[in-house]
Amino acid sequence: MSKRRNLLALIGTVVLLLSLAIPLAQCAPAAEEEVTPPPEEEVTPPPEEEEVTPAPEEGEIKYGGRLNVGWNPGYGLENLRVTSAWKYTAMGCDFWPLVYDQLWIIGPPPDYKILPRLATSWDMEDGGKSWVFHLRHEGVFHDGVPVTAEDVAFTMKYLPKADPAFSGTFGNDNDPEVAIIDDYTVRITFDNPAPQKPDAAYFVPILPKHIWEPYKDNMTAFDNAEAIGSGPFKVKEFKPAQYIWFEANEDYWGGRPYVDEVVYKVYGSFDALNMAMKSGEIDMIGYSGCSALAVDELEAAENVKVIRSPGIGMVWLSFNLHKEGPIQDLDVRKAIMYAMDRDRMIEMVSLGYSEKADSWIYPELPEHNPNLPQYDFDLEKANALLDGAGYVDSDGDGIRNDPATGHNME
Repeated sequence: MSKRRNLLALIGTVVLLLSLAIPLAQCAPAAEEEVTPPPEEEVTPPPEEEEVTPAPEEGEIKYGGRLNVGWNPGYGLENLRVTSAWKYTAMGCDFWPLVYDQLWIIGPPPDYKILPRLATSWDMEDGGKSWVFHLRHEGVFHDGVPVTAEDVAFTMKYLPKADPAFSGTFGNDNDPEVAIIDDYTVRITFDNPAPQKPDAAYFVPILPKHIWEPYKDNMTAFDNAEAIGSGPFKVKEFKPAQYIWFEANEDYWGGRPYVDEVVYKVYGSFDALNMAMKSGEIDMIGYSGCSALAVDELEAAENVKVIRSPGIGMVWLSFNLHKEGPIQDLDVRKAIMYAMDRDRMIEMVSLGYSEKADSWIYPELPEHNPNLPQYDFDLEKANALLDGAGYVDSDGDGIRNDPATGHNME
């Protein structure tokens, strides 16, 4: 397995958005290949871009301007329907927290504190099986309708059924019991306790019941073209797989964003994306980051800064334990682990911009177990394990044989 480091290319001008601690650690970019890439043709650009107003070094931050974000080919959303693309693709993970709000979020490392959003506070009951959320009164959807407990209850009841990606985490079920206590208080009860934090209420976009109720039994069928949420930005214009044009929500409870607009634009090739970065057409490359091959090129360009930062994407190979044969032998699996030169893989595939991982739990999280078995590259150990388990080249053709069948291992 390898843990990828994201490379974000930013222009020298610092642009401040409304502070949004988006919990990207819940995204799983490894599934991004499910999104159909845009055709290799020039995309339809948004209207003429305005120069982003830089924040002054001292004093009050000025409002205005546009933040232009470029994305790698294949990262564009094909539609705005509420599907697993909102959680399992990089742009999806970035898109909906701008447009929709949630009850609470996990803050940035190293503390990962739980921070309030639509819920100002919450109480644990019954050892963590139930959580009572107290909502802020000033939450308003983009169409002017207040956000209430009705919307939270509707979302928690029907969204997890629409797509498993929005079901609870850490063992919580996808059919919680939801009780409305009053207009701004709701209780959510799960099958399994979550004594540390109400996980299933985390990283879920609160949807407006008055819009979505007709589609409650088939929510993914709703085209959601207007994308009415209660977040800091509204969708101004959307071109499938090409761009999303956001505008600031002037009535956001947390204060309007510092920029007037944000444009997410997908480029048809990595070369086109890098050219846009160097020419100043975009202000930064999105969460997907620039490719390792482009680092030197972008660092040599004027007014471009390359930031090396830990990413959250993982790439791994899994054993198919549904398949009979040598793979069922633990010694064989251990031998394969010792036979993989992951350092060389990282150097070849990502030019060193990756880290080895020993599990799906990131090392900086408290849940990570530092005492897991480690499998550093060691061919002697790999061969010794196979020899000891009887997997030897019994027919002299250069390939080890399965002692149970005599067949070559494959």
